[in-house]
Amino acid sequence: MRARTVNEERVSSRGKKTDDILQFIGDAGPEGRGYTDIIRFAYEYSYGEGTYDADNTPSKTHKFTDELSGQEHKYRSGGGNPHRGYWSGAFKTPSRDARNFGHLMKYIKKNSEGRWILRDDVMSDDETDFHGRNAGWGNQNYKQDSYKPTGNKKKEIESWEEDFTDDDTGKVSKITRRKYK
Repeated sequence: MRARTVNEERVSSRGKKTDDILQFIGDAGPEGRGYTDIIRFAYEYSYGEGTYDADNTPSKTHKFTDELSGQEHKYRSGGGNPHRGYWSGAFKTPSRDARNFGHLMKYIKKNSEGRWILRDDVMSDDETDFHGRNAGWGNQNYKQDSYKPTGNKKKEIESWEEDFTDDDTGKVSKITRRKYK
């Protein structure tokens, strides 16, 4: 007897790509998948393995001087991965302006670590409609936590310093980077 997949048991979606992405999330089990992992999988599903990171472009350094203090500031713009927002509409939740869900939200939710997992039960059409109608209007029965909890707010932050080279002057300075562990 062939083992059944998560999608055969619980998921009815509109296309093979959505089914395969839900299976990708389900394969991670209770640990879940990170948002970027899912977006990378979706992009490479359509455009081939390794294409998500293939178009990274370097950022450009800009300088400006604060007119009041006379202090010079630097910042980077541009660059990064142009595909990082690909398929992000699938994660949309209702708001005052648009009262609908992204097509994945009926099937997924965040775990306590802020990673995406499959729901135990698929959100019903009535539940979807209820949350969409009552989004952002102060309705006491509207429970955003039932589909998109905020995750673990007590994460540790890792900090480190990196050399930053100004593209225009070639001057090297230190910058501090931070990320959640």
